Amino acid sequence: PPEDKIARPLAVARDVGLGYLVWRQPAHALSGGEAQRLKIVKELGRKTQAETLYVLDEPTLGQHMEDVARLGQVLQRLVEAGHSVVVLEHHPQLLAACDWLIELGPGGGPEGGRVIAAGPPEEVAQGNSPTAPYLRETLEAPR
Repeated sequence: PPEDKIARPLAVARDVGLGYLVWRQPAHALSGGEAQRLKIVKELGRKTQAETLYVLDEPTLGQHMEDVARLGQVLQRLVEAGHSVVVLEHHPQLLAACDWLIELGPGGGPEGGRVIAAGPPEEVAQGNSPTAPYLRETLEAPR
């Protein structure tokens, strides 16, 4: 039906936590995370998609916990559709939903850039990296 052309992208926008945006909101008023999530909406709205590599830089920035969970579900849909998703992120809830984590460190700038932990979230959470305690807490929290 023709209304799907509008309804489907709006539903996906809600799913990625953008339900609060107003119609015709200027692009310059969007945060980087919002702009990335709008690109995800566009991609999920396409009928045919070749396998694609998505690289997202902190898409959860400024999102509430429920929106982060919804974004994780949408990213999982991309993976289930045969795509690959690489996310540079700090949010432990999204990190816990990943298939594989790579933590760089041990610090920032010249002190960073080395792999200090890698593996499934459950494995990284058992280590002693800076992210491990937050990840462990998130994984142990009741759902």
